[in-house]
Amino acid sequence: MLIAICGYAHPFGVGQFYGAERHLWYLMRALKDRGHECVVFTVKGCNLPGFEYVEMERPWRDDVDIYHEAIKRYEVENEREFGFIYSAQASGKISEELRRNWPYSLAPYMIFNQFRENVVFPAKAHRHYSRTIGTVINYGLPEEDYQNWSDNGGGYLVWLGRMDHGKAPDIAIDVAKRAGKRLILMGPAYHYPFCCDEVFPHVNGDKVVWLRGVDDEMKRKVLAKADAILVTLWHQYIEMFGIVNIEALACGVPVIGWNNKSIPSAIGFEGGEIIEHGKQGFIINHDGYSDTERHKSIARAVEAIANLDHINREDCRGLFESRFTAKIMAEKVEKYMGIIKDRGFVGDVSEEL
Repeated sequence: MLIAICGYAHPFGVGQFYGAERHLWYLMRALKDRGHECVVFTVKGCNLPGFEYVEMERPWRDDVDIYHEAIKRYEVENEREFGFIYSAQASGKISEELRRNWPYSLAPYMIFNQFRENVVFPAKAHRHYSRTIGTVINYGLPEEDYQNWSDNGGGYLVWLGRMDHGKAPDIAIDVAKRAGKRLILMGPAYHYPFCCDEVFPHVNGDKVVWLRGVDDEMKRKVLAKADAILVTLWHQYIEMFGIVNIEALACGVPVIGWNNKSIPSAIGFEGGEIIEHGKQGFIINHDGYSDTERHKSIARAVEAIANLDHINREDCRGLFESRFTAKIMAEKVEKYMGIIKDRGFVGDVSEEL
């Protein structure tokens, strides 16, 4: 089947190390392995070897559905017809004609409440905050990229992501210091003033190390030898899935993830969507974002680090293999597309996948 993949606001593909956008790159590869052909309509700057790529001047417009226009133009110019449109559009106008004239689904990157049919979410938490009906298909990683996982840690912790208030690398630094562990930070200085105040003063190349601009191979090597990954969240930031969680699991690494009980992220939604507390890591629940709760969460994380010996790293890898591979993601997307082609419009068909 010829599939149009469209809509992300940021570049993705080979060499794009961070961000949920990467799930599309993994999905395309897995769909290709299953005999499908994907044509990508998205912003400039992607690196997508082996795929036809239609560059868009901008990620969206509010007055015109630019993807609808680009897809129609592609079909006319190439004398081909798409069998399915898989859109990850984050904002802008989505024409009713696009949704009615092609089998179509929307996999929104941000909270999206425009439609109540043919919407797919990476987690129940994302669906919950979008306040709409939709099907849950977890993100997945290519199994072949994560073969060198380790059953032993190397005596250090890892924090991975963009450095800003919401992702809270400063909390990870406090945890590592109190636990007497070395911490390796990987990720871009997304909010530079915050980093200057809260991160850089602690980076010393010894107890706190910042690896800048690491490629995927280096990232996996560092992760594979970590005792655990600290997935810190603060300042009312809600993580709708968190690819770093499954990157760690793929490397056999326990996850220590923060969760506000009042507005839970995927890590803690309905008791935990990604890991089971005490089996593949620990969920650090807290109430609100006061200084008192911050200190309590740090203390709980230090206690969790002391109990990492109770976590079997094979269980971490096993969870990845059973739920979070790109192959599983693609199989579910393929079934989902088939259901839509048969029925036209669907709500939640998660249980059928």
